[in-house]
Amino acid sequence: MTGRVGAVVFDVLETLLDLDPIGERLEEVGQPAAVLGPFFMRFQRDAMALTLAGEFADFTATARQALRTETRQTMSEDAIDHVLRGFAEAPAFPDAAPALRRLSEAGVPVGCLTVGDPDNTRAFLAGAGLDRYVDQVVTCDVVGVWKPAPQVYRFAAEALDCELARMALVAVHAWDCHGAKKAGALAGWCSRLEGEPGERCSSRPTSVVTTSSRSSTGCWPWHHRAHDTTWGAGDRWLRLLRHRRRAGGDQPGARGRHRGRLHGPAPGHAGPRARRPAGARRRPGGP
Repeated sequence: MTGRVGAVVFDVLETLLDLDPIGERLEEVGQPAAVLGPFFMRFQRDAMALTLAGEFADFTATARQALRTETRQTMSEDAIDHVLRGFAEAPAFPDAAPALRRLSEAGVPVGCLTVGDPDNTRAFLAGAGLDRYVDQVVTCDVVGVWKPAPQVYRFAAEALDCELARMALVAVHAWDCHGAKKAGALAGWCSRLEGEPGERCSSRPTSVVTTSSRSSTGCWPWHHRAHDTTWGAGDRWLRLLRHRRRAGGDQPGARGRHRGRLHGPAPGHAGPRARRPAGARRRPGGP
């Protein structure tokens, strides 16, 4: 059974953007660079906890408090400002731009699904040279809850005018891929952060990306477990997609884009045809 990919959305922090330089900013204010990992984990955990409690988790306020707590209240407000400015200057991983470019050139709508203010996120992507390939930016600030709440993935599918069952999330966090699949989407997991997706996430990713390091210069060679096939270098995404002729031709309303297929287990619920939210930015040449 196959699911036809209509759009691909990428997580941003730690998936497209490398946060390691923020460790240098920590050292500049007298903190060890090793604080970065536990700080970012605490930040994500606290935001999820606030969502579960029914509260909105503001990106900046939550990050500031997580940094204070993780450094045992030893940082000044100016020092916290200095560290958090590092998010705006985080560089892209070397394989990020090739992946987004190949998808964009193939006519596949590309989105980013992340946390924080959407305008700030667009600025981060612009600074890393990735914004030209991105059609939509969806953030938890807009949705009102944080990942992995299912409504986040549903909103992203609507923003990209794509059925949820045909949208694929790409992330380095297994819990994010798990949330996407539980919501009814497809998921591609990249190994550079966690090494293995783990068994606690019962919903296995549709596809697995293996990299040799966090800063791999390769383009995420994809290993698709269902067919035991390794797809290398910059063609990994295009080989996930099948040309429309091999897929039986374009479907009505395909709007001139290539319609490919990502092979793997089909989600249990395809969901209704999504609608584009008011004010959503349209892809050039689209309806």
